[in-house]
Amino acid sequence: MMLKYILFTSILLLLVLFLRNFLKTIRGNESKISFSLVGVGFIFGFFDTLGVGGFAPTLAYLKNFEKIKISEIPDILLLSFAIPTVLQTFIFVSSIEISSRLLAFGIIVPVVGYAIFNYLKRYIHEKHIKNIVGFGLILSGTIAIIQNLGIISLSVNSDFIPFKKEIIIYISIFFFGALTNFGVGNFSPTLILFELLGIDPRLGFPIMMGACAVIMLISGLKEKNNHTIKMSIPLSLTTGMIIAVPLGAYFIHVMDIKVISWMVIAIVISSGIQAVLSKN
Repeated sequence: MMLKYILFTSILLLLVLFLRNFLKTIRGNESKISFSLVGVGFIFGFFDTLGVGGFAPTLAYLKNFEKIKISEIPDILLLSFAIPTVLQTFIFVSSIEISSRLLAFGIIVPVVGYAIFNYLKRYIHEKHIKNIVGFGLILSGTIAIIQNLGIISLSVNSDFIPFKKEIIIYISIFFFGALTNFGVGNFSPTLILFELLGIDPRLGFPIMMGACAVIMLISGLKEKNNHTIKMSIPLSLTTGMIIAVPLGAYFIHVMDIKVISWMVIAIVISSGIQAVLSKN
């Protein structure tokens, strides 16, 4: 219980700093709300809360319909999903029982992965970033297909997680955190990792959303965002997502998302292929 209070307090402190920087940036930038983007944020935020993942389809939308440069999209995603992901974190950390060790390391390790690759990505050519994003999207879509077809069917045990499996989790989510630098969400990979290990996938919600919340809040403090991003985009997306998160949390146990899930898969895979084949 004490760990949850520490986590909530730390995230709230980061949120205050993030909001101060976010509001300051809005005042000095183009920040007119786009109602179409509010709608996009609502849709993807709703299904993001259900664990479908909103990073990849939002990336696809921004790239294909808003014509945003792919090199700018990762920072836009991090800014847009920050506040909604904080709400998700509070909801799922409060409602899902998880060991203190898994919760603590499950949040810290992806943040470390993000920080290390956030420094290293400056040495990576933009085309390499596109390839990383593209292959990541294709992989996420393929994993989602496997889930939807019911090919994976393992016994699930959430009462006891062997230490060896914990090590596998920490190594894997380190790289999941690193990939957030390139616009690749960690929701689908984290959930499928838990399922492959025979662990209740619901335990992935608190750690993947907690890690994302910290990463996004830290990313939102970067000064470069003040000058390179058209702030009307993250402001509009965030507005829609904030409305959607409580609704998604409410309907999480009763909503059938199978059809929408297949639509997301199609968008994710097609966008991934386009990113890999893109020449500019």
